[in-house]
Amino acid sequence: MTRNSFALPLDAASLATAAWPHDESGKPVPGGPYTYPALAAAGPWSTPSNLLRYAVAVRDSASGEKGSILDQSLATAMLRPGKGEWGLGLEVHPTPADGAFVHGGSNEGHENFLIAYTGSGDGVAVMINGAQGAELGSEITRSVAAAYGWPSYHSVKRASVPIPADIRARVIGTYAVSGLGFFSVTPNGPSLAISLKEGVSEPLYASAPDSNFVL
Repeated sequence: MTRNSFALPLDAASLATAAWPHDESGKPVPGGPYTYPALAAAGPWSTPSNLLRYAVAVRDSASGEKGSILDQSLATAMLRPGKGEWGLGLEVHPTPADGAFVHGGSNEGHENFLIAYTGSGDGVAVMINGAQGAELGSEITRSVAAAYGWPSYHSVKRASVPIPADIRARVIGTYAVSGLGFFSVTPNGPSLAISLKEGVSEPLYASAPDSNFVL
């Protein structure tokens, strides 16, 4: 993992090859990458290839592969769910066919996501230098999952029904979620859209005439 570092701020040589961050409107972030005080949480620089090397090392170590970097007991503990779905530094998502470990992250103008499977060894790492990159990253991840037949992270088909006009009119507005902030529901032709972030919206569909709206 020779392209990894915890350098903040980046030196001139590294900055010349780093992906420049962009804001919600697609404009370059003035001054470039932010310098954060939390070096461990917000300071690592990496590449998708290096993140996948890390994932392979964790998976092989947990499997007891000869020559693995980590002790098997440590790697196993990393992939054991503790509080919620968190292991040691990784989210752990069991599936009937395999287990996945994932981690996402974002700094101002950068978004990334890593997923790998403990059984098959399949995985993908997506990095995008834009504040709205999470949406694109999700699309890429779901496309890879569908192409390779993964047991999770692919798109799920759901039946939808038309939204009655009276319900549509009633739910349009801005909502506050304690501790999380605001989101808005807006008209989208005969249907609705939800915006969780300024400048970004997704269609809303109804699974029943008066309840269970889903993305």
